Amino acid sequence: MKSIAVDIALLGVAVTLVSLYSYLVLGSFSPVHFRFVTGLIGMSCVLISITAAYAGAFAMGLKVTSFHNILPFMIIGVGVDNIFIVIYAIDQ
Repeated sequence: MKSIAVDIALLGVAVTLVSLYSYLVLGSFSPVHFRFVTGLIGMSCVLISITAAYAGAFAMGLKVTSFHNILPFMIIGVGVDNIFIVIYAIDQ
């Protein structure tokens, strides 16, 4: 149980750092492009998907293993990558 508490704290730090990075890289606070808002919505979608995945797994009675502690970090990485892809596709 202690490892889960440590991973939850690390998940909070990871979400904060990745969010700050994406907001700084996207950077435009222009009222026309809304890049900051797009990054905010993208991170919200990532967090909602992590929550929904864990809720579905617990509802089905699946057991939690140490591998499940790695999954949120992988989902954050893939989700943020998709945010950048969508934004740069819109810019083209």
